[in-house]
Amino acid sequence: SLNIAKTPFAKIYFTHFDDLDTGIKTFKRRYDRIEWNNILYKIDLEKPYYSNEDIIRWNELKLPNSVAFYSYKVLENWDKPIHNGIFIDKWVIDGAKMFDISRNYFNIFKWIKSGRIETSLSYQILNQIIFDPTIPRSLKKGFLKKLSLVKNLLFYFAFECLFQDLIYL
Repeated sequence: SLNIAKTPFAKIYFTHFDDLDTGIKTFKRRYDRIEWNNILYKIDLEKPYYSNEDIIRWNELKLPNSVAFYSYKVLENWDKPIHNGIFIDKWVIDGAKMFDISRNYFNIFKWIKSGRIETSLSYQILNQIIFDPTIPRSLKKGFLKKLSLVKNLLFYFAFECLFQDLIYL
C-alpha cells in the first residue's frame, strides 16, 4: 500500500518508503535544502491515480519550468491541450525507464538547465548515438572522437573569422 500524507494543498505519495514516519522525516530534511527559485515540475499523468480533475488543476496552475507526460490512456478521456504536455507513445510506469524514454521526446538536459521545453533533430540524433544501449560502444567512441575533431575545426574557423574581422577594424 502507498504511504500518503495529506496537506491542505496536495497529497504527497511516499512511494519509496516502508512507513509514513520515515517518509515525512526525510521530506522535512530535504525540504530545508530546496532552492525555491530553481524548481522544476514534472508530472506523469498516465499514472493510475491521476484523473481528469487533476489535469484541469495542472492546466490552471500553469507552472513555469514544468512538463507533463501523457500517452494514449489519457487521450481516451481527454481531448484538450495539456499545459507543457509531452505525448509519449511508449510510456511506462517505471520512473527510471521513463527518464531514458523521455529523452527521445524533448531535450531533458536543456529543460533541467533552463526550464524550457525544446527539441531539435540534431539533439535527437546525438541522443540516440550517445545513449542508445543497442549502439556498440566502439561506434560511440569513434563518433565522439570525430565530433570532437569537428568541434575543434569549427572553433578554429570561428576564431580565424573573428581574428580577420578584428584586423579589418
